[in-house]
Amino acid sequence: MMKKSNKKGFTLVELIVVIAIMAILAAVLVPTVTNKIKDANSSAAKSDCQTLANAIQADIINVQTGADTKYATSATHKNGKAEAKYEGETWTIEAEGGDDTWTCTVSKDGTVSEITKKGTGT
Repeated sequence: MMKKSNKKGFTLVELIVVIAIMAILAAVLVPTVTNKIKDANSSAAKSDCQTLANAIQADIINVQTGADTKYATSATHKNGKAEAKYEGETWTIEAEGGDDTWTCTVSKDGTVSEITKKGTGT
């Protein structure tokens, strides 16, 4: 009569195969997820830049219609990641996100320049 084997569990080879598969998946997914996070942060910064430009345009309208008597000289958005500074006749807006910095200017008449990206991101 044969003895019934009472061994349970995985063999060493099975464990090594599973670990190898997990390592391959991690090697593929980590860079992809990291790039997606950087892209999302960059897009958020571009949006922040546009939001500040819109706020400055509203301020210009308030001054021109007499609701306010002077222009805002600075503004921040989202914990200082987007800033606007008034210099001369224009506001310069910079917003950082991911590896990118988005910039645009708003002139005293409310015209917004194109929002441009500078940085190492794509």
